[in-house]
Amino acid sequence: MFILSKTRKYLLYSNIKTRSAISLLAFMPLFTIALSPIAMPKSNAEGQPSKVRVFCDGKTYEIGTDNDTVHQAIEKTQCVLQENDVSEPSLNEGIRSKALDIYVYRATPVVVIDGKDVRTVSSGYRDPKDILSSMGIKLYSGDFIKSDVPLPNFNESNPRRVITIDRMPEITIVIDGKKKVFRSRGERVGDVLTEAKISLDSNDKVSPTIGTYAHNGQKVVIVRMNKTRRVVNAIIPFRTIVKKNYNMFQGQSRVIRSGSTGMIQRKYYVITKGGRVIKREAISNKVIRRPHNAVVVQGVKPYSHGDLWNLMVQAGKKYGVNPADMYSVMMCESGGGVFAQNSGGYKGLFQWDSTFYYWTSVAGVPANYFSPKSQIYATAARVGSTGWSAWSCQP
Repeated sequence: MFILSKTRKYLLYSNIKTRSAISLLAFMPLFTIALSPIAMPKSNAEGQPSKVRVFCDGKTYEIGTDNDTVHQAIEKTQCVLQENDVSEPSLNEGIRSKALDIYVYRATPVVVIDGKDVRTVSSGYRDPKDILSSMGIKLYSGDFIKSDVPLPNFNESNPRRVITIDRMPEITIVIDGKKKVFRSRGERVGDVLTEAKISLDSNDKVSPTIGTYAHNGQKVVIVRMNKTRRVVNAIIPFRTIVKKNYNMFQGQSRVIRSGSTGMIQRKYYVITKGGRVIKREAISNKVIRRPHNAVVVQGVKPYSHGDLWNLMVQAGKKYGVNPADMYSVMMCESGGGVFAQNSGGYKGLFQWDSTFYYWTSVAGVPANYFSPKSQIYATAARVGSTGWSAWSCQP
């Protein structure tokens, strides 16, 4: 107020020129300070210290505080916080109301039984879930908590609280090699599978059986046995029938008839076990369209030895011998030389020995080693009767 008064007098009584008004700007910070509210301790919305009651160890402490947190308010009393003590509201919560009651809960021994895991801790929390959360113990849907249950034969110093966790049994279900962990209180394996919404077919294999009592840590293996009906249309390939033509030269061919594929409808069951095919059972096979075979004529006549070839064709027809085979053996034995002979006494086109005389008589031709007709007919007669075993060259 003093600053405002001085400023007012300055404006009224001083002979201020136009340029002197500029110096007035120097006083603006003073106006800002004068018009700003005086800084007060942070307490509540109305700026007044809060009235706080602290309830600790059966005593009540009444204080006024302008501190920001519950913890700071408690420190102004004779209530000395110990490790794991808990307050309500929480220690870090700010005080923003005109009046506040603070309750301090002393940490006491707590025994927590989680299956085979038994732990003793000190905690000031009252809610069992808060105690377990502070210990880092996770609860799952379906888990039950039993609090203040006496613990027989426990030698620790008089625990005031016992918390027992009744876990929902955890069961591992394996379906065709794929694992799934499920929690259930079903009495038997079948009940667990029903809760898990796992349906079974009459052919499925379950181990252990659905009537087995369920328990924590159990492993249930399901092997799916599926039988699926299938219908498939398959192509029937056509064959190519090759006919030899003794009047066409080697390398020449002619298509007498083109081939076409057929189609067959196959009906069968596919049986799978654990996702793997183990068996196929035929139901029926029906030919929808029959295939038509192709017919091709190929020439086998050599480009040389035309007269000899004609004799081989005639003799081959008479005794059922392929003239192409005869020609191949002849070229191997003598190179087609009518007068060929070697040091072993073998003579002629097919290098006959003394048995030549017998087979010429069978064929009804002259016994002349160097007669092409006698060589060819005697050979055809013998091969038609006993095969090519007498010759070292084979067709």
